[in-house]
Amino acid sequence: MRKLILVVAAFAAANAAAERVPEPPVPVRLSHLTLPTDARERIQAKADQGITALVHYLELTRTVYQLRLMDIVVGLDMSSVSLGDVDTTDREIERAIREGKATPVR
Repeated sequence: MRKLILVVAAFAAANAAAERVPEPPVPVRLSHLTLPTDARERIQAKADQGITALVHYLELTRTVYQLRLMDIVVGLDMSSVSLGDVDTTDREIERAIREGKATPVR
């Protein structure tokens, strides 16, 4: 029982440490969208937190704003991304940003 508690505590500590690793901001363009100002500000805030926060927020608000990564990420070298269905394209854009293979250029 004691070992189980230690394993759970170690796992929780590792998760907490992993969540604190800052990600670089993702450059986005929102001016071409017809969104309320507060929605633009929330999306920009999530993009400033990094790709994980942005992807999570877009997933949560998909039915409200109908936005995808490919709609808002700017300066991405799309040559490393295959254009298939929208979900696959978004996953590839996210992967490319995470792996640094196609980093957004400002």
